[in-house]
Amino acid sequence: MTASDAKRLLTAITTLAGAGTRIRLLRIETVVLLEDGAIAWDGEVTVYELDGHPRARLGYAWIAEDGAVHALLGEPGIDSATTAVLQRRP
Repeated sequence: MTASDAKRLLTAITTLAGAGTRIRLLRIETVVLLEDGAIAWDGEVTVYELDGHPRARLGYAWIAEDGAVHALLGEPGIDSATTAVLQRRP
């Protein structure tokens, strides 16, 4: 991941989490999604710790194949990097 990509991801999660939330990089996870035995998505998801957010303890952000940045809060139904990516898949 480039420094520019890291900045884009942090900006996305910061915007989503809002003011007053302290954000810390927790880890980067590799996520591979399979459909009918073939790889449908393979990428890295950055996992952030969100301190002070009223509903979420974690946030997830990644860059899609088309260059779009996706970010989601770890709210009910989104409890891992994999479920975050699945929420954004068409």
